[in-house]
Amino acid sequence: MVAAYRRFADDLIGRGYGEVARFVRSIDPNHLLGARTGFGGTGQAWPVPMMPFDLASGAAHLDFTSPEGYALAGDLDNYLAAGGSVRTDLFSEEGTQYLTDPALVDMMLGEKLEAMAAVVRSEGWAWVDVFSDYGFAERQQHSRLERCYLPEYAEMTSARVPLENKYHELEAEHEKASDAEDWDESDKLTGQMEDIEARLAALKETLLDVNAFDKTIAGAVVTMDDGDLVVHRGLERRAARKASPNVQHPCPKRNRAVSLISRWAYSMAPL
Repeated sequence: MVAAYRRFADDLIGRGYGEVARFVRSIDPNHLLGARTGFGGTGQAWPVPMMPFDLASGAAHLDFTSPEGYALAGDLDNYLAAGGSVRTDLFSEEGTQYLTDPALVDMMLGEKLEAMAAVVRSEGWAWVDVFSDYGFAERQQHSRLERCYLPEYAEMTSARVPLENKYHELEAEHEKASDAEDWDESDKLTGQMEDIEARLAALKETLLDVNAFDKTIAGAVVTMDDGDLVVHRGLERRAARKASPNVQHPCPKRNRAVSLISRWAYSMAPL
């Protein structure tokens, strides 16, 4: 059923890509078309754990695609210092520049990922996988092990509670903006709410008890997400789970999630 729905969504969104591409080309047939919606194709962070997309059908209507979360490893100066070059769009009001040496970008990105992977391997995980793009297909290789959390400490409570209060305020404002069909304000508030969700998730991650994992089987993934290095710890390779289906991964109840809001915010974040 999930596979059938994913195929339906892929076809539906692909047809939308086709309609937009044909319209744009009817106005301007001289420019290449590409699309990057972010977060696995969903455009927002919250659906990713439940329903990320790899838009294979949509790609057929584009002249080029950009890997998800793919970014230059460092600023433009680093790229130029390494011998890279750029091409400037003379018709762009912002002076948009395009990198012309993808092989160099790949090399720089690989070096940055491997440097972080070396740090993560020193933590004693059974394995560490590296991905420049951790999309839907790559995520199917892993599953998240049960996570244990240390008790919340006073400093974290002081940081968490104001964020949760602000989130509720924005939620009420967002509802008013939506009722008034003020979509610009609604979009702005959505961005602010997503920022708080990410900060709550990051706070909760600081309580993750990495020593509770069985590191003879548990591993981690190092990847890029919207230009930032990201580490997903406490994962299991699904192939290993199938080989040993009876292995249990108990987590003491005393260490489980500390706050309903922070738990919800964390569940909305990617793996």
